[in-house]
Amino acid sequence: MLYRHDDAKNWVKDKDLSSVGVGRVIELGVDFPDLGIKERDEIQMTVAVKRSGKELESWPKGGVIAFKAPDEDFESSNWLV
Repeated sequence: MLYRHDDAKNWVKDKDLSSVGVGRVIELGVDFPDLGIKERDEIQMTVAVKRSGKELESWPKGGVIAFKAPDEDFESSNWLV
C-alpha cells in the first residue's frame, strides 16, 4: 500500500500497489502521475517498514530521499550510447 500525508499531516492510504518485489531488495512500481507529480517536480520521500502498526525500520535514517521527476529529456541527458 502507498500512503501520503494529507493537508493536516495525517497518513492516508493513497492506493494499492500492483508492482512490488521483495527479497534482498525492495522494488516498487508507482507512476508519477498517479501521485500527482509532474515533470521536474521535486520529490522527497522516506520508506518505512511497519508490522501491526509498529515501525520496524525506516530509510534513510534522519533524512529524506530527494530527486526531481524525470522530464521528456531525461533519457537523452542521462544516457550515452
